Amino acid sequence: MDFNIYSCKYANNSVTLVVENIRTIPLKDLVVYVYYPNGTVSDPFLLNKTISSSAIVSFIDVVNATSDFSKLIIKSLSCPDIAKEASCVR
Repeated sequence: MDFNIYSCKYANNSVTLVVENIRTIPLKDLVVYVYYPNGTVSDPFLLNKTISSSAIVSFIDVVNATSDFSKLIIKSLSCPDIAKEASCVR
């Protein structure tokens, strides 16, 4: 496991995430993909922060999404094997 998603909340077309890096090295180049029930996937939304080792970071209003999305996936562009899926509280 590379990171935890402590919180994922959706309101008014935006998503707020709280992410913890549990690795011993910083996480960088993180992006969010929004998945919809019809199979559509959004363009990547870049999270413009590096998460230091053992740090917890909040990302506010990170995605302009419609309420019908099914899940989010956070990935690292520099290491595609680092990924985590989340459903959000609406």
